Amino acid sequence: MSILKGLSIYSGLKDYTIDENLKYIKLAKEIGIDFFFTSCHIDEAVLNEDFFKILKYCKEINMQLVVDVNKNAYELIKEYKDFIVFRLDYGFSIDEIVWMSHNYDLIELNASCMTKEYLNKLKAHNANMSHIRVSYNFYPKRYTGFDIYKVKELNELYKDYGLKILAYLPSNSNKRPPLYDGLPSVERHRYLDLNISCYELIAVGCDGVCIGDAYASKEDINTLVNISSEYYVIPIEVFDNLNNELDVLKDVHRLRIDESPYMKRSSTKRGVKVEPNNTINPILPYMITIDNALYQRYVGEVGIATKEMENKGFVNVVGNVLNDAKTLVDLIKPSSKIVFKIVNKEK
Repeated sequence: MSILKGLSIYSGLKDYTIDENLKYIKLAKEIGIDFFFTSCHIDEAVLNEDFFKILKYCKEINMQLVVDVNKNAYELIKEYKDFIVFRLDYGFSIDEIVWMSHNYDLIELNASCMTKEYLNKLKAHNANMSHIRVSYNFYPKRYTGFDIYKVKELNELYKDYGLKILAYLPSNSNKRPPLYDGLPSVERHRYLDLNISCYELIAVGCDGVCIGDAYASKEDINTLVNISSEYYVIPIEVFDNLNNELDVLKDVHRLRIDESPYMKRSSTKRGVKVEPNNTINPILPYMITIDNALYQRYVGEVGIATKEMENKGFVNVVGNVLNDAKTLVDLIKPSSKIVFKIVNKEK
């Protein structure tokens, strides 16, 4: 499954000139961004000449543009429907949405306010659900964003209806005015590392992620582009007194499907010779472990502890999951692939 990756752009705000906006779009296209988001009806923005320059430039370079619209804004720009995905905020009837779902390749609805009853009503009116995607709001005001587990719950509902899902992330570098507090869909992501935030959204079922702030730095954009759809990256700190344990960690690990409540477990490197070392007792939650030779046929197995466990000397403790990544570990499903990113050692 490939992950859609987007950036945001705004016209009508004094912080963003048309020249800088067009340069930003060009850079993003060259680096490999899939789409841009913009809004026609936030208080600070206006549908001015610069906005239409952005529309025309995106069409010229074949960059998809997701545009948040109310009914009035939609009427002004609907002629650009060939490359615009309209995110329908308010003012649209069920019948209008159903008509668009059959006449446009894709439209977006607001995932933050959707209910099962409304989805059933769309289906009852024969909406083409394969042409509908949902996307969460972003939240400029602190403490107003979603809980990640609520997003997980809602995403399970949307998947039941076959819908694709987008969510928004704050930039780790530049924040959008006027509040400069980031634009996340999930509150805990407001000041969290962008890598971890991205993988959390993927873990709860999002099919696309978009940085809501502008302008994201080139480093942020590269981080976004390099997010893998094949595995999760877990940042860890490791101890200094290790032998060949690092070689065991430096691989893509597939978590076992038969997950224990005590650990997430990978047998990918089972059989690699590992001598007893650093056999800390007890093993605490979010410690990284490797079974040593005393565990006989299990030698080389890697674990991420999720509950406290007794260690009789059969298990080497090699490090810890970073505090900020513990929620990500909790969210990762059995049989997923993971990669450990060692943050205090050269790879």
